[in-house]
Amino acid sequence: MELTGESKETVSQSLKHKRECKSQDSLEKQNEPASNARLKVAAEYKEPGLNSVDQIVIQQLIHIGKNKISCIKQEDAFCQSAGLREKPYKCPDCEKSFNHFSYNSGLIIHQRIHTGEKPYKCNDCEKSFSQKSHLLSHQRTHVGEKSFKCLDCGKSFSYNSGLVIHQRIHTGEKPYKCSDCGKSFNQRSHLISHQGIHTGRKPYTCKDCGKSFSFNSGLVIHQRLHTGEKPYKCSNCGKSFNQKSHLISHQRVHSGLKP
Repeated sequence: MELTGESKETVSQSLKHKRECKSQDSLEKQNEPASNARLKVAAEYKEPGLNSVDQIVIQQLIHIGKNKISCIKQEDAFCQSAGLREKPYKCPDCEKSFNHFSYNSGLIIHQRIHTGEKPYKCNDCEKSFSQKSHLLSHQRTHVGEKSFKCLDCGKSFSYNSGLVIHQRIHTGEKPYKCSDCGKSFNQRSHLISHQGIHTGRKPYTCKDCGKSFSFNSGLVIHQRLHTGEKPYKCSNCGKSFNQKSHLISHQRVHSGLKP
């Protein structure tokens, strides 16, 4: 079995790209130990500098008869064809699947969306998070570190993702479009929440009364009925509310503006 000249070039470029993306370690875990038969077939195509794992990838390409390769980050044809995009871990609540590269941790983290579990707690303000990375980003707000500054209005952010999302306010960019109604959003999370309207799916369930919601934000607000939490306080009279919109409506009493 042989690859064409064009295919060899594609393979060489793609393997180099995959090494740059540091996906080689994952491939080693997935393919070791490899059988002698597979290594023998892979050895039919040789290129200086390729290790045994690279040869195994080439063998997979020969076996499936496809030459299209792309980085796993781009979620393209090779990743699916070679089995690298297999997603054996399925969420029982929404049936979203996760691939080998996440192992089981991707599913575990995802399920916290449905359970509301937030095991990572901030020692400064007691706010909790579902992922450790989110906690680390949040902690920057306490130390005052805001190194990402908007050139349009001067507002600063603790992390770059916050700045990117904020800048869409100035540009009007809404890159996330609903395939059902065409409505667009400036954040992916807003699109995902919106799509629950079309599907009728309500994956966020209150543990206290069983009421379900399409959006996690709806569940968070609802749970304040059970906890009595009222985080929005009027600076004029001290009255507190469980929703920000209720505080804004109340403040019109002090400003003299009619609802």
